[in-house]
Amino acid sequence: MTSMKITLPLLFAITVLTITNLAAKTLNPPADPGWPRQRTSEQGRLVYYQPQVDAWTNFKELSFRMAFSLTPKGGKEIVGVVEVQAQTDVNMDDRSVLIRDFKIKEVKLPGLDPEKTSQVDQAVRSFLPPDHTAVMALDRLVASVEKTQAPATVQVQNDPPKIFVSYTPAILLDIDGEPTRAEIADTNMGFVVNSNFPLFFEKGGENYLFTGQQWLKSPILEGPWAPVANLPKDMTKVANDPQWAQMKKPILSPSAKGKPPTIFYSNKPAEVILFQGQPNYANIPGTQLTVATNTDADLFVYTPTQAYYYLAAGRWFKASDLKGPWTYTTPDL
Repeated sequence: MTSMKITLPLLFAITVLTITNLAAKTLNPPADPGWPRQRTSEQGRLVYYQPQVDAWTNFKELSFRMAFSLTPKGGKEIVGVVEVQAQTDVNMDDRSVLIRDFKIKEVKLPGLDPEKTSQVDQAVRSFLPPDHTAVMALDRLVASVEKTQAPATVQVQNDPPKIFVSYTPAILLDIDGEPTRAEIADTNMGFVVNSNFPLFFEKGGENYLFTGQQWLKSPILEGPWAPVANLPKDMTKVANDPQWAQMKKPILSPSAKGKPPTIFYSNKPAEVILFQGQPNYANIPGTQLTVATNTDADLFVYTPTQAYYYLAAGRWFKASDLKGPWTYTTPDL
C-alpha cells in the first residue's frame, strides 16, 4: 500500500506536467522577433526591415518590398530595396504567418556604380534564397496590407513621423496618444502611464521627468524643462512604495548636475536624428551617396540633388533640408 501511495501522486504530477507543457507549446506563438532582422555569412551581413506589402492575393501569395543594408566583409555599407514574391501559411491558433518560397523580383540599388550592381544583387539573393523563411505576427502583417485588401478598419499609414534633429544630447519624450494620468495612493503625486520615460506630476503643480541621469521639471509636457535638485516631499512616499522600488535610488538621491539634454516632446510617432556635433558625411565609394558618420541614424545624401534620405521603421523618407518637410519615398527609390 505504501508504494501505491507514492506511485499515484507521482503519476498524477507527471500527467499534470505533461499537460501543462503541451498547453504551453500550443498557446505560446512562434516568436516574432520584431524588425529589423539580420543574416550573416562569409560574405558579410544583411540587415532587412519590416516588409511593406503591395498585395496579399487570396491571403496566400504575398508581394512586398523590404529596405535593407548590406555590409560586405571588409567593405562599406550599401543600402537598397528588394522586391519579393512569396507564399504564406496562416496559423490562426497562434496568429502567426509563415512566409516561404522567396522569389526576388528586383534589387534596387539607388546611386550604386553600375559595375558593382550585379555583384551586390547576387549577394542580396544569396542572403535571401528561395528556401528562406520568416515568421511574422498576423496582426503585424494585416496592418501592413494596403487598404483595398485589408479589413475596413485597417489603414496603411505612410505619413512621415515627426522628425527632430539635434546636434547636442537630446531625448524624445514620447507619449502614446494623449497622456493617461494615474494618481499614486496616499500621496499628492501621480504618474503618466503611457510615457517612455519615468514621468511624475504633483497634483495641481509641476511635471517631473527622470532622464536616466537627472531630474527635470516643467509646468507643461511641451517644456521648457529645467534641472531640479529637490523633489516634492511626497516623492519620498513613492520611493518607499514596493511598486516603485526601481525608482527608489534616483528619487532619494536626486541629481541636477550637468547640462540637461534637449527634450523633444511628441504624442504622435516621432524620431530623433541625433548628431554628435555638426554633421559629418563620408563618401560611399562607387556611388553618388554620402552617409552621415556621427549619428546612429541611417541618414544619406544623394549628392547630385543634395537630397536627404532617412530610414525609419523600415521606410524611407526624403527632404531637401534636415528641418523638413519630409515625404515618404520608398516606392521612388
